[in-house]
Amino acid sequence: MMNYNKISVHALHKSGSMFLFEYFKFVAAMLDKPFYSNNLPTPNANEFKNSEQGILSPSRLFPKELTPGCFSIFLLRHPMDMLVSQYFSFGYMHKLESEEQRLMAKEIQEMGIDEFCIREADDLLRRYRNILDIAAYENKKQFMLVSYYDMVLNFQIWNDKVLSNFDLTDEQKDLIYEEFYHQFSDVDELSPEEIMAGKKKRHKRKMYPGDHLEKLKPETIEILNRKFSHIVQLVNQVKEQNTDRVNLLLSKARKRRKLSSSSKLKQWDGNHWQIIKSDKIQKLQFNGNDTVFAIMEQDGGKSKLYKLEDNVWTAFPGSNIRDFATGSDNDLYVIRDLTDHTGCIMRWSDDKWVRLPGKNFDQVLINNGTLYVKNQEGKVFEFNEKTWVPLKGSKLFDLKVDKANKLYAFRENQKGDKHLFIYADGEWSPIKGSLNLKDYYPVNSDLIYALGSGKKDGKLFKYNGQEWSRLPGSDIAQFRVGKDGSLWILRDTQNIKGKIFVWDQEKWMPLPGKESKAIYVKDKNSVWSV
Repeated sequence: MMNYNKISVHALHKSGSMFLFEYFKFVAAMLDKPFYSNNLPTPNANEFKNSEQGILSPSRLFPKELTPGCFSIFLLRHPMDMLVSQYFSFGYMHKLESEEQRLMAKEIQEMGIDEFCIREADDLLRRYRNILDIAAYENKKQFMLVSYYDMVLNFQIWNDKVLSNFDLTDEQKDLIYEEFYHQFSDVDELSPEEIMAGKKKRHKRKMYPGDHLEKLKPETIEILNRKFSHIVQLVNQVKEQNTDRVNLLLSKARKRRKLSSSSKLKQWDGNHWQIIKSDKIQKLQFNGNDTVFAIMEQDGGKSKLYKLEDNVWTAFPGSNIRDFATGSDNDLYVIRDLTDHTGCIMRWSDDKWVRLPGKNFDQVLINNGTLYVKNQEGKVFEFNEKTWVPLKGSKLFDLKVDKANKLYAFRENQKGDKHLFIYADGEWSPIKGSLNLKDYYPVNSDLIYALGSGKKDGKLFKYNGQEWSRLPGSDIAQFRVGKDGSLWILRDTQNIKGKIFVWDQEKWMPLPGKESKAIYVKDKNSVWSV
């Protein structure tokens, strides 16, 4: 990293400034550095000047000179594309909250795009001129010019170049790439009619370069070319300079991402996401010593059990694993399909699997040394070190146990609705008000969390031993409870794709990242995302 504690990021309006806000806010959080921006709920950009360290993004001005002790990043976009973007933004896309704004939008629409771009060109030229002087500096170690079009069309190259100025590992750079690459995966143009009709709601209309060539008349382009000739030349030079670096950077980026292409698992340590390479995770669990075990599906569909040590997965012998349970390093059981029988229960002992009696099991769990299994008919058994002792009841599924070693399970009624039961005094008893649930977690008999189904779908509920109450939030796909009592949810909607939140006793607080498919939680400092 260059020896600068302060980094400022500059981009004029209509050149991705809002993206730079989100992007560098994420980078600052990953580096645990102060972040300054006028886009924060409480703007603090003015505080950056007197700060000792931190990241400022975005400044929507190009300064006249560089600030001593500060490394600066300047994002350049073709000025005529920016003018075209301004036309559609001010004339069609901005919210019109006052009569003055509505009149201005109407005026712009009636004016037409060519007249608008010619009228606004001098103001844009004034704001763009400073970058010409900065670009001429002989000492280029204090600043970097980057291309808007590389950001849009070659984001992984742009990402690697920009992050070369930060003290980040390759894994962290990959994580930042995975967080933001989707921003440029949908660049189809919206027409003014679609914008006005509200067919698609988004801040970006079109990101491809050369928009002015399609929208402006040749005579308008000729006028603007004369006005912006030096700016256009610089913008093209930046693209060409980036192209000179493409082969080297691309080969490095592809090499790294080829290695991490199967990395579907990430760990949140309370501050950052760390990528853990894995195959397709089917189930992940922590034992009593917080060692991580997982069933992973390999190529060909075979499932194996793995143990994670020093960020390296070690496979246990055998495949076709249906389920597993672990209480400590010495308590490890699997249910496997063997050649002679399906659903066989086996215990790990002396570096090999030892088969226990029984077959046709499909679920196993262990708690405080007590081993339970459920067979495919929905009957539950407890192991007494010699034989399986059946518990009353059948047609049970999704067996779980709380900290007090009490058993819970679902049972469906005739309509197919799930009802939660607790096993006490030798009987399965229904828990009042627990109809229409699809997942649950019992802390104890006086504290149960559950996710609703049917009309309650996507809603989270809490049981206090007497009644159920609903927690805030909707569109919840999954929830998890940590050993420390922390509560987590995964929301999945059209606008919030796979976003993880943690409950702070008053509201749901989001974690960085999105597009998660599943979460597993040990505690607030160890959250795992697939």
